[in-house]
Amino acid sequence: MTGLVLGVTACSAAAPTPRPTLARASSDTVTVVAERSAADRSVRTSRALFRPAPGAVVAPAGDADAVRDAASAAVGAHVPALLVDSGSKEATAAVADELERLGASWYRAFDDVTLDTQVEERDVPEVGQRAEAGRASRQTVLVADRSDDAAAVASARAADAQVVVMPSGVSDPAASGAVVRAMHGAQGRPTLLLGASFADLGDPEWVVRAAQTGYRIGGGGQRPFDGHRYTALYGAPGAPVLGVLGEQDPAASVARARKLAEQYRGLSDVPVTPAFEIGTVSAREVNGVSGWLAGVEELLRRGHPDADAGADHVRGAADALAGHLPVNGRGFSTDWRPVAGFVGRS
Repeated sequence: MTGLVLGVTACSAAAPTPRPTLARASSDTVTVVAERSAADRSVRTSRALFRPAPGAVVAPAGDADAVRDAASAAVGAHVPALLVDSGSKEATAAVADELERLGASWYRAFDDVTLDTQVEERDVPEVGQRAEAGRASRQTVLVADRSDDAAAVASARAADAQVVVMPSGVSDPAASGAVVRAMHGAQGRPTLLLGASFADLGDPEWVVRAAQTGYRIGGGGQRPFDGHRYTALYGAPGAPVLGVLGEQDPAASVARARKLAEQYRGLSDVPVTPAFEIGTVSAREVNGVSGWLAGVEELLRRGHPDADAGADHVRGAADALAGHLPVNGRGFSTDWRPVAGFVGRS
């Protein structure tokens, strides 16, 4: 009798809610979701992040309140959030097709949504099961504009992806120090670039790999002139006649450059980085090759990592030694004409 009771109890227990499964992608995969409409981007994001999912939430793209409610429900249930564009039959059909691809047994419509589908419409479960996946399957989603893609961002959060939001007005990931730092910490994960502005990003695979593994300039990021300002000391170590950089030893020059940059940081809305503009041929005429090179090497060593350096070459006179300086930029001055024993401009 006891066995019979146990058997009845087992048969009457509620079936567990199916667990969503994340899409498989290699760690070096870079997916660009840059369709023009938020509805199309929501479907593409779902395809990129989920394989099967037990259900989905759907809202009209033009209703901000409905999108917000759908996004919240999607995150709680760990299912995709999809948008329909009432003016596009293709977009509505794409959502129905996505429900079929997901193998969804239900969907929840927020506000006025009509779909041609056999999937049942019903309420969202209060608590959904999180997707099972290894670290490499949990993608990093770089978002151009969170407000434009609230539904797709919700899908990313539902998939336990790492969501990184671009600063306002910045479309190049390498130009933001915060984004590069986040990407650097996301090595070994697939990456999804979400937003219409990423359609114009040249070679997105290279940009992502560079952000994850490449050199970062002082103040953050990898683009020296996007989102940065510099205060530079010009000259060369040991040659005070060439500029303020040579008026003190390298250690004092680093301290002076940092102090100068600090004076401007409260006046700028972007990072202000101390920098050195190092004269090459002219400085060696004054200080000798060995003294010049030793001073430059000490300057760069003491200034690393928060100070940048550039080399100022005389066109046609920069030799292999100056050309191999480990600096971030190079300039060629056409108005300097070094001759034996000269100091200054010709």
